[in-house]
Amino acid sequence: MLDNNSNGKVDRVTAVFSETLSAYTAGTTPWTLTNVPSGGTIASVTAASATATLTITEGAGAADTSVGAMTVALATNAAGVRDAALNLASFSARAPLDGARPRAVTVVDTNGGTDGLMQAGDTLSITFSEALSPATVPSTTSVTLTDPSGTGNDTLSIANILNGARTTGSNLNISLDNSSATFAGSTVALTNSDRTITITITVAGACSGTACGSIGTATAATNLSFLAATTLTDPAGNLPVTTAQNFSLRLF
Repeated sequence: MLDNNSNGKVDRVTAVFSETLSAYTAGTTPWTLTNVPSGGTIASVTAASATATLTITEGAGAADTSVGAMTVALATNAAGVRDAALNLASFSARAPLDGARPRAVTVVDTNGGTDGLMQAGDTLSITFSEALSPATVPSTTSVTLTDPSGTGNDTLSIANILNGARTTGSNLNISLDNSSATFAGSTVALTNSDRTITITITVAGACSGTACGSIGTATAATNLSFLAATTLTDPAGNLPVTTAQNFSLRLF
C-alpha cells in the first residue's frame, strides 16, 4: 500500500508475484479492495514483469496512511493475472503491507502566555496521517530559536522532531542578530487516536544562549517550514515524507 504522491492519501497498491506475468487486460474486474484509507476506490490496473500495479482514486476522507482494516483480494480471470503457461493467480482478502510514509496533517501551537512569544508553557503539536513508532519518538528535546546574521528569517530547531533548522517565516522571533535561545528541558508527549498520532512539544526548563533576553514577539501568522526528523518512523519502518511542508501559524 503506497502514497505515491506523498500527500497523505493512499493512491497505489502493488502486488509482486513469483514469476513474469502475461499481458493483462482484465481491468479492475478481478480485484476487490475494501476499507481503503480516506475512502479511496480502485481506478485501473496494469501489469509489467512480475508486478501488478493498482491505481487508486484518492477518497474525500481525511488524510490517512495507516493500513487499518484495508484488504486486497484477487479472483481468477482468464484475462487477468496469469503466467506464460496460462496458470491463473488468485488470493483471498488480505491486508497489504504498509509502504506509505507518514505525513504531517496539522501543526498547531498554544500559548503559555503571550501569543507569538516563545516562553515556558508554550506547546507545538504535530498530527500525522498514521501512528508513529513510539520507540522513535523522544520523551525530551531541545527547542531552539536562532536569528542568523542580517535580515533573513529566524529558524526553529527541535532535536529529533524536526529535520534541521526550519525557517519560521519571520525575523521577529529573535531580535538580536547571530544569536539563539534554547529551552533544553522541553518535553515530548505522544497521543494516539484510531488513525493518527500527535506529538506535542512543551517548551520547558531554563533558557540558555545569547538571545534569552532578546526573544521577540511575532505579530502575525507566518509560514513555518516543517520537515520531520529522519529518526522518526511508523511501525513498519517508513520514514515521514521527505518534502518540506508549510503551516501557517503565529509561532508560540
